[in-house]
Amino acid sequence: MSDAAIVPPQISEHLVSPAAFAEWDGINAELAQLRKELPVAKASPEGYDPFWVVTKYADVKEVSRQPEIFPSNGYRVLLSNRAALAEMEKPGVPFLRALITMDPPEHWANRRLTFRDFAPSGMKGLEDAIRVIARRSVDDLLAKGGTADFAEDVAVRYPLRVILALLGLPPEDEDHILRFTQAFQSPQDPDFGSADSGVQLDHNVLEEYKDYFYALVDKLRANPDNSVSSKIANGTIDGKLLSHWDAMSQIVVVATAGHDTTSASTAGAMWALAERPDLVARIRNDPSLVAKLVDEGVRWASPLLCFMRTAAADYELRGQTIRKGDWVMMSYLSANRDDEVFEDPWTFSLDRPDNVHVGFGHGPHICLGRNVANLEMRIFYEELFKRLTSVELAGVPTRTHSTQLCSAKTLPIRFTYQ
Repeated sequence: MSDAAIVPPQISEHLVSPAAFAEWDGINAELAQLRKELPVAKASPEGYDPFWVVTKYADVKEVSRQPEIFPSNGYRVLLSNRAALAEMEKPGVPFLRALITMDPPEHWANRRLTFRDFAPSGMKGLEDAIRVIARRSVDDLLAKGGTADFAEDVAVRYPLRVILALLGLPPEDEDHILRFTQAFQSPQDPDFGSADSGVQLDHNVLEEYKDYFYALVDKLRANPDNSVSSKIANGTIDGKLLSHWDAMSQIVVVATAGHDTTSASTAGAMWALAERPDLVARIRNDPSLVAKLVDEGVRWASPLLCFMRTAAADYELRGQTIRKGDWVMMSYLSANRDDEVFEDPWTFSLDRPDNVHVGFGHGPHICLGRNVANLEMRIFYEELFKRLTSVELAGVPTRTHSTQLCSAKTLPIRFTYQ
């Protein structure tokens, strides 16, 4: 067996750089280089434990579907530097007890608490409620009179309103929960946290909001309702209620992951439309293309950039031997640009016959809320295209600084409507 393939030092540093993902084009070019020349290779950025970088679509799926060989391994599911990992290893440090951190059989035992709510059969009747929220969001956008920051005015607000409805949280808590999701999900962005943060999620924020979520759990245990929050608060595993911390963790995942990934994909689709005015005319002439727009928007935005796994056994992948205990990065962004799977991956296309993106992950850990995300994006754009007649960029968009969830932070647009 040959020596391990090594990621070039510059690319290694960019893989852990929030600014590199905010710049976008450069990191995408470097990931393309890795897919072609070093599809499975080891990166050793300064301040981080070395990790394998898996960039090909087939390989990301191969790792994803084998949790017994590539478990999440708790907090090491997130790309964090050594200092942050050492901090999280200290007793009593708060850490999210959520599905993304869990491995079988614990993962499935917790996933089943809300699995039916997010399955297609569990969403019957949900469409009407989401459509009301979508129409309000379209009205809010058009009320801007022809120019808006789509990211701030719509993309962060609309999915959050859907999530609040699912969780049974009052609409007046919108700003409170938005501040929480931004602080928790984007600690690497200078507008929300520390620009040099070595963590992808700020778990200290959980402590700040603990009283809010603990009070919610207590309220729902005293007076259960039909909300997802209530299903979690009153759910049992082996006949026992979840601890307050575990219940809060599950609710937080729905609130944050369901918000930020959908927000990023909704904004990503609009960004693509604003750069391609001809697509607006196509969709207005054929509204059935909205479904294609949603799928391609998720692939194009790839809001979930990566997750980490820890090898539980030696494993060979593309001629490279990943040793037991090695850290492994699955790059979803790279997989969604793999030209062996997606013809002309650098083109935003409504003509892909089967858009098999991994924007929601793959395997046992595939996003629990993907059906809701697809539904709410489809409904929003159906309502928008009933009235939108044109859209273009009205300035230079910017992206969030993050190595985990990278989305449009500002998206200035100019539009016409009827």
